[in-house]
Amino acid sequence: MDTPGRPGVLAFRHDVIEGPPYEAGDWQGRAMAGAEWRGAFSAGPPDMKHYTPEEGRTALRVVERHCPGIAEEIRGASDATGIPIEKMTFLGACHVVDGKRTPTLWSNEGVSPDRATSGGCSHFHLPRKLSPEGHVRLGVNYDCHPMMQELRLCTTRIEGKASHVSFSDTVFGRVSGLNEYGLGLTSSRGSPLSRVQVAGLPYCIVSRILLDRCRSVSEALGVLDELPIAWYSNYILADRSGEAALVEIACSKRAVRRFASGGAPALFATNHFVLPEMNAYSELRMQQSVRRREFLRKRLEQAEEPIARPHDLLGAPYPDGLCMSYYDDGLGTLDSLVLDLDALTADVSFGPPSLNSWHAFDLNTPAGSTLYTATIETKPAPPGFWKRGGARGR
Repeated sequence: MDTPGRPGVLAFRHDVIEGPPYEAGDWQGRAMAGAEWRGAFSAGPPDMKHYTPEEGRTALRVVERHCPGIAEEIRGASDATGIPIEKMTFLGACHVVDGKRTPTLWSNEGVSPDRATSGGCSHFHLPRKLSPEGHVRLGVNYDCHPMMQELRLCTTRIEGKASHVSFSDTVFGRVSGLNEYGLGLTSSRGSPLSRVQVAGLPYCIVSRILLDRCRSVSEALGVLDELPIAWYSNYILADRSGEAALVEIACSKRAVRRFASGGAPALFATNHFVLPEMNAYSELRMQQSVRRREFLRKRLEQAEEPIARPHDLLGAPYPDGLCMSYYDDGLGTLDSLVLDLDALTADVSFGPPSLNSWHAFDLNTPAGSTLYTATIETKPAPPGFWKRGGARGR
């Protein structure tokens, strides 16, 4: 990335991964063998320690219980890269207090959050009545600092799992996407500056589990109920039956608004909770999150005609839209997705859609890797951008 205030270029890749789990992991380890990718496999956890071999095996068993097949995928990548399983970032790390090691499986208790890791993302669901084709669609912007993300789109066709399209996180994790059954999900940080003080799964493992295992919103909600989650997340779930749900998660505390097929309104979320059950977790909401959500509310709740190009909502620049350029401050739009759950397609903008074109993907791309470049323009965040506040329930 170049000097702030000047254009820069980001490098993305699209990996199409297929085969048995071990072979899929082996392929990723070999395809991503360069030094620049070792951090994605095995980054040094901030203020934490890598697992011992025994702790790593325990973490692997926990994840495998909820995401069958992932253990073999990780073993394949470990053998290909020479990185021990206990040092795979995907599995988490160990928190140390007064010399005592506590395996956390992605608890970051004791790590001071700051705005560079505060997370962003804006996302929405459009029911059939708001689509010219009568399709169910989802849209999402992923906002973060470029150095904190892999910039890697995956089409995943692993035996025993549902095929899906999604961006990756910690190599084996996923973010927002759709699978072969027409289940789509989008996610954002729900309370970005909150400390996670319990052990459990982060959003990237949760998203991978849902995309791998679930055929419908109903099934995804059932799986979510089973998962130990150590994260603050907003999820929008939808399927091509027309069922949809807004899910707000604060670790063990969850709130759900579920809508039956044909009865779902437009749903939308940014980086704070709005359901009354979650008021206790809303103190850290930021005004820029409230402002982005209000942009979506005005355009979606008041929409009387089908929205031909939801892509334009994602490309509208902040402060009057969703697309952000504050990369050095930790919130710049890295990629955008428009997911069509009926056509099983993903329109992808590598980089902010305000500066880059859209590319169409489906689940049938041949195996291999393709590289893409994207333009970004880094700007300083406006005064008051990180100010906390805003009305509850907004």
